[in-house]
Amino acid sequence: MLKDCIVVLGSGKSILDLSPEERNLLNDCEIKIAINKFAGFYEKAEIEPTDIYFVDNYDSSSKMMLNYIFKLFCNKYLKSKTFIVSIDHKGFLFRNHFLHIVYKEFNYKKEYLFRFLVKFGRFFLKKVSVNQFNKFHLWLSQSLITYPDYSYSVLPKKSKIHYIITQDCITKGNKWSKSLEEPLYHFKGSFSTVLNYISICYPKKIILLAGVDFNSSDYFFEEELEKLDFDTKDWTYDIKKSHNKHFSIIETEGLKMDDELPFMLSELEKSNNKVYSLNKYSYLVEQKYIDYISLNDVNMIKRP
Repeated sequence: MLKDCIVVLGSGKSILDLSPEERNLLNDCEIKIAINKFAGFYEKAEIEPTDIYFVDNYDSSSKMMLNYIFKLFCNKYLKSKTFIVSIDHKGFLFRNHFLHIVYKEFNYKKEYLFRFLVKFGRFFLKKVSVNQFNKFHLWLSQSLITYPDYSYSVLPKKSKIHYIITQDCITKGNKWSKSLEEPLYHFKGSFSTVLNYISICYPKKIILLAGVDFNSSDYFFEEELEKLDFDTKDWTYDIKKSHNKHFSIIETEGLKMDDELPFMLSELEKSNNKVYSLNKYSYLVEQKYIDYISLNDVNMIKRP
């Protein structure tokens, strides 16, 4: 049945080509995984995700976007969502506003505490041993680190969270993980890790790709993105725009996603996951990695 399929929601413009009926059908699916920025603009696509994959934390723009998504979901009173985020966020995400405020206030006070303790050490410890004072100063600088406000977020109510580690994104031959406790497979973009996640959590399920286009650098929410009050350009922005493609299929350092796609699909076969695209013009379909399917034909697929 269509409801049993795993829907992967990408940020490609083709998702806006879905008819109202098709969007309703996708909304009825039990699991809908949003990749990265999609979650911040799900209302425009008119498809509400159940799971949000956002592991990027390479720069401030990514961290601010994730913080924006948490705030949006809380403001919309969305509940019972599953978030898949980097383990680096552990200790920064809270289930209630009280703890969130306490930690943010302590973060503000760290700078003042650091200055006080340095003065204290300089007055007492340095007179005894300069070496001990230097060690103390180093320990303070490593322990009392101040983080930007956007590092701290409140989770929507009844949310579930998976803190994960990913493997090196530009290394060929990474291991396809069998458990969320292991570093997940990662190669040239988040899509690869989402597939590994699905193979672990949802084996024997059909995977439907919606808005996973790759053959354009533009998001379906470009205008909305420009209106946000923070910088949304991550480290891949310039190279994507210069090639007008998604970063994953651009060759960098002699590597592109295509190098490992046959491996990814073979691993999905082992977990009895078959992948289809809802966009007949997507890069994966045009390059004959996967097949296009109409939502009307999904129920005709022979299940594993």
